[in-house]
Amino acid sequence: MGNEEFWFPCGLRPRCSVFGFRKYVAEFSRFTALYSKMRFQVPDFRRALPARSICFSRQARAALLHFLIMLAVAVPARADWKLAFNDDFERPRVGGDWMVSDGQWSIEDGWLTGNGEILCVLQFGVPQRLEYDARTAAGHSAGDLSGMLASTDMGIRDAYLFGFGSNNNTASKLQVRGNDLARYETRIEPGKIHRVICEWDGTHLTHTVDATVIQRTEPELKLAGPGNQKIGFYLWHRGQVDNVQVYTPTGDAVRPGEWAVADGSGPDGTLVFTATKLMGFDGPQSFATGNSIGVIDANGENHAVVRHLKGHLWTPAWSPDGERIVFSHYADGRGQIFLMNADGSDPRNLSRNSYCDRSPTWSPDGKAIAFVSDRDGDWEIYRMDPDNPEAVRLTQSPGCDAHPVWSPGGNFIAFESDRNGLDTDIYIMDADGSNHRIGIRQAGHVEEPIWSPDESRLAGIGLDHPWRGFLVMKDLTDDLPPRRVELTHFTHIDSITWSPDGAYIAGIFRGPQPKEGKTGIFTIPADGGEHQILLHVGAIRPHPGGGLRGIPTRYSSGSASRRWLPKRMAGLCWSPDSNHLAFSSDMDEDGAFYVYSLPREGGSPLALGATRSDWPQQVMWRWVTK
Repeated sequence: MGNEEFWFPCGLRPRCSVFGFRKYVAEFSRFTALYSKMRFQVPDFRRALPARSICFSRQARAALLHFLIMLAVAVPARADWKLAFNDDFERPRVGGDWMVSDGQWSIEDGWLTGNGEILCVLQFGVPQRLEYDARTAAGHSAGDLSGMLASTDMGIRDAYLFGFGSNNNTASKLQVRGNDLARYETRIEPGKIHRVICEWDGTHLTHTVDATVIQRTEPELKLAGPGNQKIGFYLWHRGQVDNVQVYTPTGDAVRPGEWAVADGSGPDGTLVFTATKLMGFDGPQSFATGNSIGVIDANGENHAVVRHLKGHLWTPAWSPDGERIVFSHYADGRGQIFLMNADGSDPRNLSRNSYCDRSPTWSPDGKAIAFVSDRDGDWEIYRMDPDNPEAVRLTQSPGCDAHPVWSPGGNFIAFESDRNGLDTDIYIMDADGSNHRIGIRQAGHVEEPIWSPDESRLAGIGLDHPWRGFLVMKDLTDDLPPRRVELTHFTHIDSITWSPDGAYIAGIFRGPQPKEGKTGIFTIPADGGEHQILLHVGAIRPHPGGGLRGIPTRYSSGSASRRWLPKRMAGLCWSPDSNHLAFSSDMDEDGAFYVYSLPREGGSPLALGATRSDWPQQVMWRWVTK
């Protein structure tokens, strides 16, 4: 370049912030080398400049060169990339757009600086393209300056990792959910600012460093579901990133927590649910709380409380014709099974005893109710006619028989039992209580049986450790052992439910404890395949010495160690057309539980504002024929 002046065409708008000038001046040698490379590739570059241009002094030369290089490097590889998010970190604190998953993070001299894992809280569609400047912090050895795409809140455990300078800067690599896809020799140069591009176009992963594509591959596992929408960074030995830009085809970004509120639009059908709230019988200032049973259209309209009293109201269930609701009422230490009309009228105690009856469930034809009772000394399963409630005992075993589930055709009942004296297994009996046989047995416990719609299969939740849950499936048409389905990075699952069309099993999961206490909803194809996360929310940390949202908690002792409090989900159920799921969660910022509906494909949940509760709720979806 010699003593030539540098010519910069008018109207050229670099994508990096003007606040970054001072950083680029110090990197003059790097920029001149890259400029020489670019000038070699485009020899008539200067002659091609328009006559209408501005002459800059040598003092601005380094910064302007870097702008041109950024333009050369950052031009999207596809015409439909649109900027969805950018951050130049020109502020004193990390800020609300970022969530620290691991390590210590701060803003230092306009650079995001840290070691560990950090995620952007925004959700982006797929395809995704992440661009950023990266360098090793002064005084530290080089190590991971890596980006993540298609991530959930679990970070590198459920994402594509574009490892740059991984393993103490011995190699770079592409990973999916912690498993290597490719390794290559590109390394971090100490003291150098690298421009890194990570791209996932839905088919290929492309990793670019300093304008050179260092790896491009097609992964077998495609992370493209609604749950895998975040970007983030994994840095080690104290790295720094700046000038972060995220591109998608639409340019859209969604902030979790901005839940849609039901406004009359949404899925069809009616839900019955429980809620715990102030009773208000002594006026609005009354602090007496009680349980209620409510019904509401799934689009948020036509809400009504049909039962509200002290004690616990549990397990409400629609009759198959949608005309009546059966439920358990717990008061004075015992449970009684009640039946009422769908509008709450004509409540009747079907139990009428001094024992504990619970878990009522309708037969598919509506002519019988199976339930659990301790009336004969231990927990056994019974059935009764709702219009002539004389109980008939169906099980006769020591230990606990519980969780009865009618087969879709009404000929069989599956249930869980520890009658063998060791683990809990799933058994099957005929609807009249005869012909008991093993449904699912394996090492450890198996609980919560569910039927496939065609009655050919059973599934349950296996437990081989108090904090480790997995899915177990058994084909009842053969003699093969049950199939164990591991769900990667889930430590616990519950509320599994089979879609009425037979295609999917859905469930609620929790991630590793304690700091990664993610909670969410997953589906998995019933015939095999990878699970998909439809929705997930992260744990929160209350300030030490104070309650959360002004409410005293067990963590309000003033300890210097902030505890992670995972959000909760419960009551998961399918709509009868298999297009939506309903569930209860406290994921809203006000900390209360609400009933939500969620499309089968994932996306934004719909909050039913009238369903607010102080405790987790039980939910059942009933399709009402009009």
